[in-house]
Amino acid sequence: MSGQNLFSFPEFSSLIHKHAVEGSRLFDRRKVGFEKIHFVLASQGFHHDMSYFVIGMSGVTCGGKTTMSKLIQRSFPWCRVIHQDMYFYPKDYPGHVRLPEINDHINFDNPAALNMDKMYEDVEKILRTPPQGKEINGVARNGEIAPNFAEGLELLRNLADINIDTSKYSNIPILIIEGFTMFEYDDLYDKFDIRFFLTLDEETCRHRRSLRVFDPPDGEGYFDHCIWPEYQKHYKHFIEDRAGIQVLSGKTQISSLWKESVEHIIQKMEEKFAYKLNKAKENL
Repeated sequence: MSGQNLFSFPEFSSLIHKHAVEGSRLFDRRKVGFEKIHFVLASQGFHHDMSYFVIGMSGVTCGGKTTMSKLIQRSFPWCRVIHQDMYFYPKDYPGHVRLPEINDHINFDNPAALNMDKMYEDVEKILRTPPQGKEINGVARNGEIAPNFAEGLELLRNLADINIDTSKYSNIPILIIEGFTMFEYDDLYDKFDIRFFLTLDEETCRHRRSLRVFDPPDGEGYFDHCIWPEYQKHYKHFIEDRAGIQVLSGKTQISSLWKESVEHIIQKMEEKFAYKLNKAKENL
């Protein structure tokens, strides 16, 4: 389980003590590898839930990040979603970078505008406590509604389904983390099992941005002075030619993007959880 040490489990500590009393050197932390520890834990009946499969969905503003996150959630309706936009500091935050050339407008495209410590803390909290049982149609076995599930169904409800059966993977807890600068942070980057980045050309991005309403609204010149330069800088330093990121065009037909993304996710899950998936198949 991500972010947690085996030695922090009370049952494991008790097991170490038991063998230490018996004079066993099996659990010498300096000499025993993870495989031996795992084998002994399993033989003693200690089993832990499957770890999360973590999806990173990033890209340029208005490139389709949120739409794709919701569509992936539609294919895997038991998953959880965290949106980076929920972690912007309030407008009166004194640490904001301001743009005097645009009436002192806040630079919301600068990483300083985000409380990434809080976001990382929330991600860690989720990854440390995987659900005890699978969630079916957005409802966990304990009756709680999976976060963001309702919004996932409402968005693009008229879009035809891609007809990929994902029920085989319903025991795998999935976390989607969506946002525009997530791949800048190594600690967060390393948690993703798969990473998508959506791009747009400048003209298309400018047009889409002009059709949306923001609070506060974009000041005159904000796109040229801030949005596009910040995106270019981000792409050059953190995305371009970087292994492990699947770059997709946000101009591609949405159904094709959705299908391609789900197929990539399934392939990665098959790789990560091959043993458990095969074991489940044998038990059918």
